[in-house]
Amino acid sequence: MRHSCTIISIILILAAFSYAGTGAEHRPAELFYFNPDSPQNNLARLKRNMDDLISSAGLLITFQPFTHLVDLENQLKASPPAFLFIPQWYFKKHAVGLHLHPLLVPVRKGTTCYRKILVGMKNTKLTRIEMPHTTMAMTSMGPDADMTLDSILFSPHGIVVHNINTIIVPKDADALFALALGQVDTALVVKENMDLIAKINPNILQSVHPLLESKPIPMPLLCFTEGVASPSVVNELTNLLLNGRAQESYAILMEMLQINGWQTVQP
Repeated sequence: MRHSCTIISIILILAAFSYAGTGAEHRPAELFYFNPDSPQNNLARLKRNMDDLISSAGLLITFQPFTHLVDLENQLKASPPAFLFIPQWYFKKHAVGLHLHPLLVPVRKGTTCYRKILVGMKNTKLTRIEMPHTTMAMTSMGPDADMTLDSILFSPHGIVVHNINTIIVPKDADALFALALGQVDTALVVKENMDLIAKINPNILQSVHPLLESKPIPMPLLCFTEGVASPSVVNELTNLLLNGRAQESYAILMEMLQINGWQTVQP
């Protein structure tokens, strides 16, 4: 009797391990999205449309967008996802530590770069931003933001970046709203996003004007995490984004993100 109980116990344990292994194999991969320069401010709508695209293709992937960097990093510490869509400055800083490999980059109007415009109120002169303690609203460019701003915007015009007091906002549009409300002296905004905001609220752009245009900034990267993303799901997501144009949800998503396609990242 005791021998029979032992055999039954072993069978139950093996069955439990078998069930757990099957569940792990079919657990959805995660895709985290963080892009403060995105033209899409409605992340709930973005999630719905991305979920529609993924489910229509039959992929086991869950999509989670983040507004705040701190929330993304807290989640990364808790559980690294299979995929990350992040700014290139974040990739350069954390790729090695997070075991990230670049997969795809968005394409907009034939290029994988974009530009930002430094704008001020109508009466703002360029000399104003050369004064100490000038405030500028912008999205995060990471811990090396001063170096980046110096190279893409200020240094070519002889402006001292340390004179600028940067105010970090969650979304690109927030920088322009802060300027329009008089909370800052200037705002650094994606060029294409200004055009979109003008369509929604023309009065905002009537009160501001451009001061400087940045050099090209690389578009964000879609990466996969080594040891987390399986080769099969990497291939499935790559194929969907490169060849999914026939699906209606694909066109909707691309319009929301204001991109025309995707391009593989060359090693």
